[in-house]
Amino acid sequence: MPSRGEAALFVRPGESEEAVCQQLSYNKAFALKDGSNGSYVFYRREQRHLSGYRVEEADSAGAGDTYDGAFSAALMDGKDLWSAGEYATAAGAVAVTRRGLMDIAPTREDIAAMMSRGRSSNESVRTWERKMDMRVVIGYDPNAGSHARVARDVCESMGITVVDMRGEDPIYANTAIRAANMIVSGQADRGILICGTGIDMSIAANKVRGVYAALISDAYSAVRAEKSNNANIACFGAFTLDEKVMESLLRIWLSAEYQDGPPSAPKAKRIVAYENEAAHDRCQ
Repeated sequence: MPSRGEAALFVRPGESEEAVCQQLSYNKAFALKDGSNGSYVFYRREQRHLSGYRVEEADSAGAGDTYDGAFSAALMDGKDLWSAGEYATAAGAVAVTRRGLMDIAPTREDIAAMMSRGRSSNESVRTWERKMDMRVVIGYDPNAGSHARVARDVCESMGITVVDMRGEDPIYANTAIRAANMIVSGQADRGILICGTGIDMSIAANKVRGVYAALISDAYSAVRAEKSNNANIACFGAFTLDEKVMESLLRIWLSAEYQDGPPSAPKAKRIVAYENEAAHDRCQ
């Protein structure tokens, strides 16, 4: 449960603290404390802003710890994540009205009284779900069957239609090229390719005009592959990535959306332009 200042330590240029928490919240819940603005709770592809309370601040020391404790206590009482966030936000608001560290912990009655008061703004809910009327082709070599099953389960859990090419062909290039051609022909929107390292598949798929395959190995790359580069195939290494890690990265990539604007779009479009120029030259 980081504060905004703590989350900022993990932010890369062009990203926000909320984006970092969202990227990390596919297998676990995250809460972002934001002072008088309240807090944010993230889980899977949903974000809720739980706005702060109108209070006269006396001392903010210990308010974050109070939030953490109240959040945990609410979960232990059987509250859901969103209700726990509401409870913890109110507890933090009570804490800042008191001085010192020893006597700031609010009682249940204190928190209930705070929750009955006016808020600084309305709660907002944002879903991070990318439109999932998507068709994804999954190709893999004989060594990646277990990872491919994970990829299929991820897609189906997100409401995505899966085309499973199976992993019977030991010549990985054949599988990659077939999957790539399904995308350029409109039979699939995106592709997932898995081999030992993911390198082989990405090289082969990128030989097909109109395909932009990215080798993904970390959360930041998973976001930027789509957001900045409009990659329509994600490649993973079955020998280099644990299945759970690949699952998280795949969810991030599938939920990301290409941003058709500066600073990245001109760079991505230059790749497409060069590809078209080269194809035109070959036809001369």
